[in-house]
Amino acid sequence: MKRIFLLIVALCAILFADVSDKAIEAYNNGDYTEAIEYFEEAASKDIMAQHWLAIMYEKGQGTNVDYQKALYWHKKAANNGHAISQFILAENILFANNRYIGIKNQQHKVIPWHNINLHSYT
Repeated sequence: MKRIFLLIVALCAILFADVSDKAIEAYNNGDYTEAIEYFEEAASKDIMAQHWLAIMYEKGQGTNVDYQKALYWHKKAANNGHAISQFILAENILFANNRYIGIKNQQHKVIPWHNINLHSYT
């Protein structure tokens, strides 16, 4: 039973890695429309895909600029432990960046993300 479980986990990792690799390749080639499709496919299991979706929605790469979707994906990635998304959210909360509607008066959320972020590198 344990072997079957490990086999399933390994196969899922290979499948999602393949999608993420294709997304990164498309992104690096400037094919943002294709990249965003691959990242969206991988986002349910891949925090890097969640982070890159946030960046792409924030910059309007392969889609229209959509700060609400960027905020959604940054929050999802941050809550799943992505240090850069945690930093971006904390920075936007602390400096009251008006791009992200709905994050004002949430300074209490900055400290846990910064603590996690600091411990990620020690």
